[in-house]
Amino acid sequence: MAFNENALLSELSELFRFVGLGTSELRIYLIVLLRGPITAKDLAREVNISPTKIYEPLNKLVRIGLLEKTSERPARYVAVNPRIAWRKIKNSIDEKIKFFEERILPQIESLYRGGSGAYRVLIVPPQLIENSIRDVILSTSTNIDIALSYRELLTNKVINSIIEVSDKVKTRILLEEELREEKIIEKLRERGISLRFLSGMFGSGVIGGVVILIVKTPEGELMGIWSDHEFFTEIAKVYFDHLWNKAK
Repeated sequence: MAFNENALLSELSELFRFVGLGTSELRIYLIVLLRGPITAKDLAREVNISPTKIYEPLNKLVRIGLLEKTSERPARYVAVNPRIAWRKIKNSIDEKIKFFEERILPQIESLYRGGSGAYRVLIVPPQLIENSIRDVILSTSTNIDIALSYRELLTNKVINSIIEVSDKVKTRILLEEELREEKIIEKLRERGISLRFLSGMFGSGVIGGVVILIVKTPEGELMGIWSDHEFFTEIAKVYFDHLWNKAK
């Protein structure tokens, strides 16, 4: 049976999105799966992208367990047996669900009032983090406080939304000290947005009319909690003020 890459990509795309992978990762994975061991340079040529841009999707595929990287020089990438790889991914998802059910769900239930649905508490999966941050930033009409401790959150989409809202409301940005020299932060400095830096931050978040709190799981994935409950908002504001006063 002839291999139809586009058809297979279409069938797999929903499943891969669920585990935080995009179309570029799918294409790269399928090529490695079919071609066998291949260097990053050759793979970049195969998919027609810059060699410097191939490593981000490759690292995602290695981290999630679909590919392995050899120790030779130059290193080559090889597909893990699909059944073994997906069994590990399934186990990882099961562990996250168990963590949510045992650690997070009881806390959410303690806030639940039932009936009218007067407030909401939602879990934000990794693939929706960036858009959720942008939406919280752009929807606020009050002062906004933003804590960014993870390099993965310093995207053009997030930074541009901060710049857009800073023309309308007072904006404070608290950043992990290790991010001080990141070039993209210059865009915030140029706009005169209030910035402070602090070492050893735990988690990230945006506090406006609603709140989104973001942490990393033990596996290194970003997970978020979004809520329009005033309890979350007030607690987050108090903690942000505490960190802001410590920061420089």
